Amino acid sequence: MKKIIMYMGYIILAILFIHYGSKVGVYLQIDMGQTSQPYKRVLFEALFPILAGIFFSLPGLLANWNKPGIWTFNLPKFIIIGIPSLIGNMGLLFFYFSNGGQLVKLFSWVPVWGVQGTTICGILFGFTLLSVLEKQEDKNIFIGKRGSFF
Repeated sequence: MKKIIMYMGYIILAILFIHYGSKVGVYLQIDMGQTSQPYKRVLFEALFPILAGIFFSLPGLLANWNKPGIWTFNLPKFIIIGIPSLIGNMGLLFFYFSNGGQLVKLFSWVPVWGVQGTTICGILFGFTLLSVLEKQEDKNIFIGKRGSFF
């Protein structure tokens, strides 16, 4: 019963997060139409999916929180999944905030993806950001002295 209540609370928080995030997005869309400055809207389109991904990965992090062991950082997962998804998400920012230089040529693929592609990359990056934190049992996972990474 306790898990059902926790899941219901999490779903309610997720619905509220998406609802109010959408309201902010609509407000910024209206503001962009009135001021002809897309910067706030583009920044929101890049950062909101990352926050959503972090929100969606919180249950996994909290499940590992009380487990015994040492926190580790899964660097290969971060490099292989996290960095490319961050670049895919921030490509829209680089495209809009560059003043016609080499960055526009480098990120010319971003308009093909549209907002959906950058949103998926942002959610993936936010999820990866917390999912690379793992707890492992202390079985001499460190090469050097106990408690150090080196």
